[in-house]
Amino acid sequence: MRCELYFNITPGLTRAALVEEGKLVELFVEFPEQRSIVGNIYRVSVRKIVPGISCAFVNMGHERDGFLYVDDVVEDADSWEEIFKTDEENHRSRSRQSISALLRTGQSIVVQVIRDPLPNKGPRVTSQLALPGKYMVFIPGRSFVGVSKKIEDHDERKRLKTIAQELADSINGGIIIRTAADRVSRENLETDAAYLKNLWQSIHEKSSRAPVPSLLHKELPLPLKLVRDMATEDLARIVVDDRLAFEEINTFLKLVPSHSPPEVRLHEAPLPLFEMHDIEKEISKAMKPKVWLKHGGYLVINQTEALVAIDVNSGKFISRGDLEDTAYRTNLEAVSEIVRQIRLRNLGGILVLDLIDMERENHRKAVLEKLEEELIKDRAHSKLLAISSFGLVEMTRKRTKENVVAQLTSSCEYCSGSGRIKNLTMVCLELYNEIKKAAGPMVDNVMVKAHPLVIETFRNEWLPSSKDPLIGRLNFTYKEDLRLHIEEFQIVVT
Repeated sequence: MRCELYFNITPGLTRAALVEEGKLVELFVEFPEQRSIVGNIYRVSVRKIVPGISCAFVNMGHERDGFLYVDDVVEDADSWEEIFKTDEENHRSRSRQSISALLRTGQSIVVQVIRDPLPNKGPRVTSQLALPGKYMVFIPGRSFVGVSKKIEDHDERKRLKTIAQELADSINGGIIIRTAADRVSRENLETDAAYLKNLWQSIHEKSSRAPVPSLLHKELPLPLKLVRDMATEDLARIVVDDRLAFEEINTFLKLVPSHSPPEVRLHEAPLPLFEMHDIEKEISKAMKPKVWLKHGGYLVINQTEALVAIDVNSGKFISRGDLEDTAYRTNLEAVSEIVRQIRLRNLGGILVLDLIDMERENHRKAVLEKLEEELIKDRAHSKLLAISSFGLVEMTRKRTKENVVAQLTSSCEYCSGSGRIKNLTMVCLELYNEIKKAAGPMVDNVMVKAHPLVIETFRNEWLPSSKDPLIGRLNFTYKEDLRLHIEEFQIVVT
């Protein structure tokens, strides 16, 4: 699958767009003052233990404490030489223990950020450290060796696992082989492992003398992090519109072993990079809840605090077959776009897909298989349940940061984020009631200041219809103000 990576770098915002087969599928956004801290490693102190929710809060030196869940706590948080026992046994033993048995208030531990802070939550951290390289992830002290499931060739998996086991023994740590290692030479894998071993030793040594709290290791900036993670044989080209970033990426690619480095171009045309490749247009579409499908159907994406609901509608699409065929074809087209939108908007947590009802079991099976096939392209981990009798598909997707819509938009001052405002009838009703409350026996004149639409409706429809003697004896004057919110008004009585 041919991929291209575009970087738009400005003083106030860095954006990266991943394009697959000509379609925008992922968007990464970073503000200078809000850079991601996922991957950063800190020495922290345990500030508070909360057994009721099996977690601890740790002081990282940030505005918000880090959140450390019991399953993310190493069995012996002070022992760096035996971070893990066995893979499943250690997990079960942690789950059976209380957080109080593993940690104590005031204790100093080393943690890594696995999720950025959200609007109502602090960063999530783990004491199970992992250092990503280009071809592998190094897990200090662990004996586990694994190979990415996306490498499907049996012989290649066997070759990589053999090399990984030998490397793991030599560097005293666990290794997970990444998808980028497919067909990579042993020499390049050894170079990557040596780099990660040296990095870990540097972090380990620094931790012994660092104050609490303190930053021990900072993850790469967004452009270099993405180049490291995405520079596989599928990535054909990198285009960047900033000369300094262009030079940094080229230097970085020379330092990182690669069997097929992508072409790197500097964009110098007068037309902005994202406009030239229609990326701005796709970003604008991703800000809206409705997404049109190629043949006339559409999706409606609604995000709540608890979950994301995605509704599939046939819209203008009418199949040449029967109703069942229309539902099947619309759903089949929809699931591809659903996965693209999930990746593009970085939707995470619980997602509920409301497909059009299908009666035939073979149709339901085909749609679910198509959904699973599309999710393989997604780098984020997800879990999927079967289609329910109501046509619903429940799934979860790992969330590491805010979704793109939340990053690029603000809550509406008019509707406070609800997406709805009061209609003119309701506003006029409130205005009418406020006038009745304010107009006592000594009041003869009322001046109403409001939005022109409110004044027009109140003046022409409400007052002529009123049979209230109190309202009927008043003299009204009006002052239109387009700057006022349609729900706001002012009353002056004399």
